[in-house]
Amino acid sequence: MIDDGKMLNYIRQNVQMGIDGIDKITDHIHDKQMKELILTQRQKYEDYFYKVDNLLKQHDVEPEDVPVMAKVSTAVMAGMKNLTDREDKSIAEDMIKGTNMGIIKLTGYLNDFHGEQEVASIASNLLEYERKSIEDLKKYL
Repeated sequence: MIDDGKMLNYIRQNVQMGIDGIDKITDHIHDKQMKELILTQRQKYEDYFYKVDNLLKQHDVEPEDVPVMAKVSTAVMAGMKNLTDREDKSIAEDMIKGTNMGIIKLTGYLNDFHGEQEVASIASNLLEYERKSIEDLKKYL
């Protein structure tokens, strides 16, 4: 069973990974519209991050950052791919794959979630936003 604190921390980690990933690839994007799309996505993730952080404080739950090994693994993968292939197409593909992994895990969390409607609503809204982001990125494949 997933409670409010666990769900909020997962959402926080999900968007934190998105922000970190975007920060690593932004300088490699050539297409101006794609870069704007990605930066808008980063801002949206940041909005979720701060909203969830505030809710964690209201619930007296300690915010949990992304585990260091997950960050290192993501950084190494992004760095290796961008050294060998800097095409916008491959960056869009990587973004879609990463977002899809977040969608899969968040969907599982939602299926096991038994908590406040406000928290469920935030998770559902994030899922919808991530699905839309994938659709927006598909035109760069």
